[in-house]
Amino acid sequence: MAERCQAFVLVALGETVVMTGGTLAEDAEWSLPILLAFVAAFLGSLAAWWIYFGTSGKAGSAAIRRADDPGRVAALFHYVHAILIAGIVVTAVGNELAIAHPDRHAGTPEAAVLVGGPAIYLLGGAFYKKVVYGCWPPSHLGGLAALAGLVPFALSTDLLMVGGLATVVMLGVGLWESRILRGRPSVGADAVEG
Repeated sequence: MAERCQAFVLVALGETVVMTGGTLAEDAEWSLPILLAFVAAFLGSLAAWWIYFGTSGKAGSAAIRRADDPGRVAALFHYVHAILIAGIVVTAVGNELAIAHPDRHAGTPEAAVLVGGPAIYLLGGAFYKKVVYGCWPPSHLGGLAALAGLVPFALSTDLLMVGGLATVVMLGVGLWESRILRGRPSVGADAVEG
């Protein structure tokens, strides 16, 4: 069950990268802002992969196997992964907007998509880690707070800046998690057993 859910995340992230490349390919002229928006979108997808697969991807199967009620945990995985996929889809829409119009002023809908996509993804990731480890990850909560702090600024700048800053937050969450888990390879098994 966990592997199937992980495959959905992997496919969704892969489609996001393909769509990002397709959006870039549709542009007749690649200006520096367009290329920077593309790089930010690609790094954002890489950060999403890192946050999910780099720190806790294998722990999901162990959580289901060791649970007192594996059926309930498996059902929770479906719901949690629906949130993750929704975050990926909304982020992809924001990436497409930022690449197509990097210097456009970010209005409320654009800011909502560019900040909301990563926020939905981090929220889904936080629920995932709550199911797997039994606690809320401070990295995700910090990332959500940082994204919330971007909202007022997002409405006064362009799409490239908003997308780039959201990517910086995602990379920061990935770095935070990898540094916390470095040197503790059995953190998933310990948390699931405890």
